[in-house]
Amino acid sequence: MSQIPYNALSHYVAYAIVGILAIVGCKASQPQAETRDRSRALNPPDYAGDTLDQWLNWSEPDNGIVARIEYLIPPRSRVGGALYLRIQNIGDEPATVFDGGVDGITWTHCFELYRWHEGEWRAVFWPAYRFRSELAEQDTTQLQPGQSLLIHLKAPLPKELMASRYFKVGLRLPGVHVLRIMDPKDGRSFVPDADRKWEADPRLTAISIDTPPFPTHFTKQMNRKRMGLVPAPTFWPFQDGGRYNLEELKSQTDGRPDNGSGNVVLLSDLHYGQYEAIQMLALYRPEVVREQMERLLDEPDRDPHWRLMIAMLAAREGSEKGRAIIAETIKHSEGEILRSSLYAVDFLLRHDGPRPWAEKIAIAAIEDPRGTGEKDAYGQELPVAYLAINGQCNVLYALGLRKCTDAVPALIRRVQSNHWWSKDSCIIALGNIGDPQATPVLMSVLKQELQDKRWDSETGKPAVLQALTQLKAREAVPLLIDNIEKYGVPQALGYIGDKSAIPSLHKLAESGRFDAKVALYRLGDPSVADELLSIATDYDRSEFQRSDAVHVLNEPPNPTAIPLLVSVAENDPSGMVIISAIRELAEHQSAEGIKALIRCFDADYSNRHGWKVAYNPEHYRDIIADALYQLTGQTFGDNPDAWRKWWMTTGERQFVK
Repeated sequence: MSQIPYNALSHYVAYAIVGILAIVGCKASQPQAETRDRSRALNPPDYAGDTLDQWLNWSEPDNGIVARIEYLIPPRSRVGGALYLRIQNIGDEPATVFDGGVDGITWTHCFELYRWHEGEWRAVFWPAYRFRSELAEQDTTQLQPGQSLLIHLKAPLPKELMASRYFKVGLRLPGVHVLRIMDPKDGRSFVPDADRKWEADPRLTAISIDTPPFPTHFTKQMNRKRMGLVPAPTFWPFQDGGRYNLEELKSQTDGRPDNGSGNVVLLSDLHYGQYEAIQMLALYRPEVVREQMERLLDEPDRDPHWRLMIAMLAAREGSEKGRAIIAETIKHSEGEILRSSLYAVDFLLRHDGPRPWAEKIAIAAIEDPRGTGEKDAYGQELPVAYLAINGQCNVLYALGLRKCTDAVPALIRRVQSNHWWSKDSCIIALGNIGDPQATPVLMSVLKQELQDKRWDSETGKPAVLQALTQLKAREAVPLLIDNIEKYGVPQALGYIGDKSAIPSLHKLAESGRFDAKVALYRLGDPSVADELLSIATDYDRSEFQRSDAVHVLNEPPNPTAIPLLVSVAENDPSGMVIISAIRELAEHQSAEGIKALIRCFDADYSNRHGWKVAYNPEHYRDIIADALYQLTGQTFGDNPDAWRKWWMTTGERQFVK
């Protein structure tokens, strides 16, 4: 099979459909290879419950072929979702099966989606990317007895599918031309709707195999139980094997700045192009993944960016070989390769687990004086440290997230160096780490910043105020009280928590300053509670103030705030405030919070738009459904009747103490 050009992967978040194929030499216990009777397909009611054995079941065989859903990646903001299917030949003879097609076009014709809804299986239409009239030879592959095929179905998963509790996939076996999707007017592809019809080839083959039902919300906990029980692959379905056209990838980026970095990091594009395959690593034991990645590292003639991605994934599972490759690449590389190696370190630091070796590399990088060949606005060459602190390969932010106290001395030196490209970023990192030894240098910066006239505007609030707030630095309180009218200072005093600021905040609140009232409430002053309640429902106030009032009145989650939150979620004209109230309700892990969210489904969300955003009613109901899923683990989507039925029959007993 030919390879997919990498340029298709760099745009995977569009409605693209990409199939990834590899053959796996693994054998498992199998059913007998008799012909499949599709009428015997399992239905969710036939299941005893969401048990581990069910997610390892195979379909009934057809001509020696069995199938099951192996992994589901639900849709997220940047990723439309993906499915992995495993097909296995349990017969005695070679068998030909559809593999989805390397061009990612025809697999929607070979694999159909069904969701369990109201007691029956209902077909769900896949979005089609473009028209193709017939299958080519490369759309099939031959499985030898005992071999299996892992198929990656990559496309935006329909919303209606994710609203159901279970789904399954129907598979066709080769032999004839299959269904095609076309526009009757111009022959272009389309997503079927009420005005357009499916056009089927008269030789359309029927669905031969139904996978067992699979849950639409397959949790990490469920996946951990399967770890080691799913046959480990002797391959990994990374696309293109590192043979993508690097020059074409560069031309796509066109040298455009990305988050201030100056250039796009090529490993980032490669990483996101393989997102679903990387997600699927969770299926396998760490030692299996480590061995597989190290085997790939031993293959010759790898593109260096591709090699770094494999080393990155190997190092995540504890591979010394992967660590060594990343460390050596950072020491002895420059330009694009250096950026990619820093991206690999950043990726590793953002994942759980102790990684002192990666922290050490990152700390050295933020002080690395080697030149990069890039220049700042004053004509000065920028060092490696600039790349480590800015843009897509920003290891500095990851050090802050990990609260790496070993980085504090280096960060303090960077702040004192006063470089425009590092000072504020390093101050923010010091705040995220939260080590008190940073307080003296931050106090020194605060005194300097207070003299800056730009702080008089809302755009001029310095990073140092945020850092001192995170440190809850009481040493800063007297100086902040002396400058209490400056933007951001009242909020900082509220978060620091020193009650000596209350008299000054009261005086400022009397002048009408909303931020002073919020700070007083955080400091435990009850005198402003009624006013904040009034502000939360005063539509003459800005949506930002109403949203802040909703948040602070529920901080920490306060059961007495639930009626207010429901009222805001149902009645506020601003989408931003509605979403704020729904998310605050989701903080209440209680029966009252769940009932309140279910009630919110009944609100009329027509013409409730966010700040500079026009939302439709379904958007709010999706947020409610997601909040309920996070609280309960139930997957009824935006179906209020299903949620009420569950609550009355099961949920109330489970959550009411």
